[in-house]
Amino acid sequence: MKKKIKIFIFILFFSLSSTYATYPKVALVLSGGGAKGFAQIGVVDEIMKLGIPIDFICGTSMGGLIGAYYALGYSSQDIIQMIRDNSLFAYLLKNNEKTVYPPSLFKDSNGLKVSLGLNKNGIGDYPGLIKDQGILSFLNKTTIKSPGEISFDKLYIPYKAVAINASTGSEKILDHGFISDAMRATMSLPIVFPPYILKDGTYCMDGGLVDNLPVQVAIDWGADIIISVDVSSDDLKSGEDYSSLSGIILQTINLTTFGNRENSQKESDILIKPDVSNYLVLDVGSFEQILEKGYEEFEIHKDEFIKIRDEISKYREIKIVDKDSISYYSQLNDPIITDVKFVDITKNNDEYSFTNIFDKYIGKTLSSDILLKLEEDVFSFAQLNNISSVSYNFNPSYIGSSEGVLELDLRSWESSPSKIDLIGLSKLGFSNNPINLAWFYLGFDVHTQLKKMLAEKMSVDLRLNISEKTEINSKIGYMIKATNTYDMTLFTQFGTKFGSLSPANDKYIKYYIPTFSIGFDIGLGFDLRMSNKLSLEFLSNYNLISLYSTTLLSDTLDISFENPVLNIINFDLSFSYLDMEDSIFAIKGFGANGIGSLKITDGDLGLFCYFDTTFNYELTDFDSLKMNANFGYSSANYQLTSSYFDLGGYNKIPGDYYGAYTREYLLINLVYQRYLGDFISPLFFQSGITFYAYDSYNPVENIFPDCDDYMIKAPNSSIPKLSEFGIGIFSGIGFNTNYGDIIIGGGISINGNFNIVLEFV
Repeated sequence: MKKKIKIFIFILFFSLSSTYATYPKVALVLSGGGAKGFAQIGVVDEIMKLGIPIDFICGTSMGGLIGAYYALGYSSQDIIQMIRDNSLFAYLLKNNEKTVYPPSLFKDSNGLKVSLGLNKNGIGDYPGLIKDQGILSFLNKTTIKSPGEISFDKLYIPYKAVAINASTGSEKILDHGFISDAMRATMSLPIVFPPYILKDGTYCMDGGLVDNLPVQVAIDWGADIIISVDVSSDDLKSGEDYSSLSGIILQTINLTTFGNRENSQKESDILIKPDVSNYLVLDVGSFEQILEKGYEEFEIHKDEFIKIRDEISKYREIKIVDKDSISYYSQLNDPIITDVKFVDITKNNDEYSFTNIFDKYIGKTLSSDILLKLEEDVFSFAQLNNISSVSYNFNPSYIGSSEGVLELDLRSWESSPSKIDLIGLSKLGFSNNPINLAWFYLGFDVHTQLKKMLAEKMSVDLRLNISEKTEINSKIGYMIKATNTYDMTLFTQFGTKFGSLSPANDKYIKYYIPTFSIGFDIGLGFDLRMSNKLSLEFLSNYNLISLYSTTLLSDTLDISFENPVLNIINFDLSFSYLDMEDSIFAIKGFGANGIGSLKITDGDLGLFCYFDTTFNYELTDFDSLKMNANFGYSSANYQLTSSYFDLGGYNKIPGDYYGAYTREYLLINLVYQRYLGDFISPLFFQSGITFYAYDSYNPVENIFPDCDDYMIKAPNSSIPKLSEFGIGIFSGIGFNTNYGDIIIGGGISINGNFNIVLEFV
């Protein structure tokens, strides 16, 4: 009965409206529901195909995000293609700790890495499971042509979104500012994302907490006809689902999107509820299936929409847009940057380093290629300055202008940049080499970084490494100078290590010599960060190493060593330049790193140097070529694993085993890589060819060296010489995760050696 009365009033309105020369206003209301909201695109696409005009858009959470794209002038096909072209799963997991800026390849262990923040209030300095820099960058990139910081009434379609003020619990209507800020604020799902801070200081959380289907907002705005699309959950989980943390998180999400809908549904003239109950809130990988659910549900209600359209057509012109026509947003010009502006939203810091990296965008047009570079610089800038997130938006000089200011808004939680890194590195492999048919290596790093906790410019690094050797290191640094182009830190370090400091007690060799080794070191140096890509380090240190060897028992040979003590003075200079993702699966970019070390031991002078460079060239969206060359040279005349280069591994000399040490080598790799898609994480395939040369001396194969009272010396000459040359092929498949790379592969060389490896790198 109530529905019939509403229809009667609706028809009466049409009759009276002609008298006052007005027409009914149509509002589109979209609910929250996470990835389930993809179904809304299918519904809205069909609504627009019928030519039904949309005068207002109101949305919450995912509905606010999708509604904003329509408000900017995106077409449904634009939105669909945008989601297909961009891995939302990758953006959700992407954060500003994945790539190390400035590069520190000689300071941090490779391996799978998990970081746990520390602040003055305890452990865990981030108020969400997912850091939001990735999704924020996606929103900024896809709304960069928006008309800037304006009232949303002036958008292509007037728009409002709903959030909640986290401090007061009251509803927050988002109707002005940068539209990307409104999109990010309305989707601040509790537990999953941190609250989002607006320029007025409001901490916003997901609008579904107060109004998950904001029909009343549309009514208050003056809407006469309300079309609602509701994708939120109808059922809550029962008690047996609360036994795990994930179960509680899912229930919290359902509660967020469950309430405050009954009245909104009753007030809707047409209510569409796509059947998305089988999909999860974060199920972004099921985009195509969820989208189809929207189209299917529209067909059920199509006759209702046709009746509405026919009534509207009596008072307004119905414009059916050709599906092949170019959308309003696509016709907008790419912004041209005339200046760069920084706004510290949280006012936690008045000075930031490396702001000059954005100067290169002045005078540039923000095309798609330039936007990719801008996104990379934003990530690196955020990490360099310990900023929680950085949003970037275009503010035109005047409405309609394609020239204006690139504004970067900085948001930081009031926490220390201190953290604990848990790093795991493992290698499992098989080869046909009789010296090492099979090997397994497992190592753990616990790395604690304390910054600005003891003093503003002081940092303390503590590291415990547990593997075949156990190592404890500490490093105390003090930043002596910082500008917008570089910063310099003076540091001292000291530590101890014991275990497999020499190949003599590596557990995988043919003739195992059980030994005990212990070393101490102390040093002084400085770090110089010259940009967000380039880092230099100088270190002078002293090593005292004692190798205690016991008796070797073999079939016919008894050998005992003295207790050699090594006194080594080192002068090291290392550099690293990284203009790409720090991953073996990097698609494009250039990176180089190297170290030169002068070693003095009892009057003997040794040289240790290493250089590596990689260039990645993107062929298509799925294919790339990788060219890599690295060279190592060591004339250090004593038996320490740190004096040699290991040739075993996935993309080193094909067929060699882990622990194949040499004093000099040259590798040149040419690799083809193909992106296979997103599964657990982005999956890649690689296949390459390697040209190699190396010094034939191997301390593992020559484990019975001459010795004296001071050191275990290398035999023959202290001058290494390239004497073995060859070619090999290798291939592998692996995941690029947010915590490190996982790969399984193998190779074979021209001499018939082959290996199979599984590595976490």
